[in-house]
Amino acid sequence: MIRGYSEDLRLISYKLKIILDNLSSMGISVGNNSRFHQFSKLLDRYYHSLLKGQKFKDEMLIELLDGFKSYMQLSVITGSPIIMNDGKKDLTKIFGGSNSPLNEGNNHQPRDFQFELYTAAKFHRAGFVIRLEEPDFLFHFKGKIYGVAAKRVTLGGIEKNLKKADHQIRVTNNYGFIAISLDRLYEERNRIMEIIDPDYSVRKVNEIIENTIRGTFSNTYFSNRSDQVLGIIASVSIPYILPRMELGYTSYMMFMPIKQDGTAEWNEAISISGMFG
Repeated sequence: MIRGYSEDLRLISYKLKIILDNLSSMGISVGNNSRFHQFSKLLDRYYHSLLKGQKFKDEMLIELLDGFKSYMQLSVITGSPIIMNDGKKDLTKIFGGSNSPLNEGNNHQPRDFQFELYTAAKFHRAGFVIRLEEPDFLFHFKGKIYGVAAKRVTLGGIEKNLKKADHQIRVTNNYGFIAISLDRLYEERNRIMEIIDPDYSVRKVNEIIENTIRGTFSNTYFSNRSDQVLGIIASVSIPYILPRMELGYTSYMMFMPIKQDGTAEWNEAISISGMFG
């Protein structure tokens, strides 16, 4: 989990450059027109606009926050030695696609792979041994192997993506979880968030998950799953504006077991979720 994190604007470009230089040394090319380089340029414009007391356009703020979220997720991804060693092929795919979060175009794969690797890296940070294999990654827990299929969902594509993830888990013959990013559901309602205190963002992100699920999910999303699916992991990552020369970020995963309360499968899901604190 990453809760209530903030970072000084003057450090972000420096840290991002180090990450991209390290990737370049591994043979992973990140073009100057990539959304990460564009974010760095936009960040510099934002910093100078604050110094001059000028207002940033909303469209530019949206792109700035999306870029900061991608930077934060890339920081977590590249902090995982397993992903850096074994995930080079998928890592390379992160750096394509549209720069604009307002219009990703038809190429959603870069942000899809970003979410997959970010979720795997968060499991690694929580202490799990992970492997980048089907469905999207595997993790070990108490002598057993579990699979995770990670999907970013849109308002009209929840059931479709759940079915795809369900199938991915079923063909592995392992128990597993469906991890879904609710970011795009939330962003359809509100893309610019200003928060005074980063600690408040922890409560806010829980509200976002609960309200999004309550407003868009039906019981069939949980009941129509195969026997191998132990639960759904609802994930939200929110970047936000702080009143200082900082940007903020909070990321949270909520485990929702779908087996009957008290069963061995339900207890397994609860035990696994407890690793995240």
